Amino acid sequence: MAKTIQIMLIVLIAAVFINFLRDGQSYHIAKVLPFCDGRPVDPMYGFAGVMMILILMWGIHRVNRNNREKKK
Repeated sequence: MAKTIQIMLIVLIAAVFINFLRDGQSYHIAKVLPFCDGRPVDPMYGFAGVMMILILMWGIHRVNRNNREKKK
């Protein structure tokens, strides 16, 4: 599981860095989180973001479970 999380973090940081260089503006990373962008709440966007985070966590859990089953 640690290797999976490391790869995901590297990809995420690389994407943020590339977007930062391409855009030329600074922004706070928390603005990409659901309900934290400082704008009026758009329920569809916020709940879709929460669902994406839950799907990500579910995917990490599945990868971890598959790795544990292979080790047995």
